[in-house]
Amino acid sequence: MKRPPITPHNWTAIYDSPSSVIPGHAIKAMDVCKTPVAIVLKGQGASKKGIAEQKANARAIATVPDLLFVAERLVECLPEMKDSEFAGLVTIMRQAKAALTAAGYEF
Repeated sequence: MKRPPITPHNWTAIYDSPSSVIPGHAIKAMDVCKTPVAIVLKGQGASKKGIAEQKANARAIATVPDLLFVAERLVECLPEMKDSEFAGLVTIMRQAKAALTAAGYEF
């Protein structure tokens, strides 16, 4: 599997980012660069559903690298997994649940 050249993980949502040129919530790769990898707009041109949705969008975008990592692990396990080997799958599913929880899902 060849991974695309996305910015490495550890993205963080920074709400009401003072460094944003455009008012919004910045998503930064904290260990790589100071420039945001994405900005969720707020105010004019942003979602009319309000600040809660905008913050949820920023939080969800910040989890993309973690969700991709979990999906990669699932794909890597499929060819090797026999019907009786579910322990690894359970671990990966727990990681998927943790990533979804970080994105704002509730279970």
